[in-house]
Amino acid sequence: MTNSDADPGTEFYTLEYRAVVANVALNRAGAAADNTAGVIYNDVLGQQQSVAANRVGATVVEPAITLTANAVPGIVPPTGGTTRVTLVIRNATGTTISPAHDLRLRGQLPSIFTQLGARTITASGAAGVVDVTVGPFLRINVGRLAPGDQVTIAFDATVGPNPPIGASTLDFTADWTSLVGAQGAGADGASAPGAPGTATGERTGDGGVNSYATAAAATILVAPLVVPTLSSAMLVLLALLLGFLGLRQSRRAG
Repeated sequence: MTNSDADPGTEFYTLEYRAVVANVALNRAGAAADNTAGVIYNDVLGQQQSVAANRVGATVVEPAITLTANAVPGIVPPTGGTTRVTLVIRNATGTTISPAHDLRLRGQLPSIFTQLGARTITASGAAGVVDVTVGPFLRINVGRLAPGDQVTIAFDATVGPNPPIGASTLDFTADWTSLVGAQGAGADGASAPGAPGTATGERTGDGGVNSYATAAAATILVAPLVVPTLSSAMLVLLALLLGFLGLRQSRRAG
């Protein structure tokens, strides 16, 4: 840039640019990302001068997603039965927490289950919640989960008759991205320069550095029916009681 005039008026030049936080291991929530700038120029005598700008601080923010799962009752008899499964997915709050985007909740019922019932979904602040469940495959999509938002999914899972005795685990996973859309766009609508999951792209749940994924599980126990048995002491007491009752009956008859 050249300033060819020498008038006394104040002149300025504004340079605006976008900075991408690199998707690398060091750039995690709370990490400092300070920015500095400077200007180097030649004065009227042709001598090089420099001016440093003020330092502008920035902090890396990320979603902090938790997923919980539970099933009540947790014990089913060998004749089969129904348990109520409840999943809660939540984004934390705080100054280093950002919204999660394009969240996917997935799960598949084990083979001992014969039916995944209708889902009751309660969203607290979440946007774009869509249920795309098919058969035993649980599929819930959430467009945006801001800090403090959560989604609760509840459904009945039916165990068929004569399931194998023992524990059966219901596994669920969730993944999400740091930016909105397939390519990952910032608040200004401009997409990240790199492909999702790369060092210059948005962060995803597809593995690699800063993978955005979590999991939860609920366990169902198929327990055998137990026939109550009496201890030796109880049998003695029962015999004495029966004998006493028999004695009373014989006295009445006499």
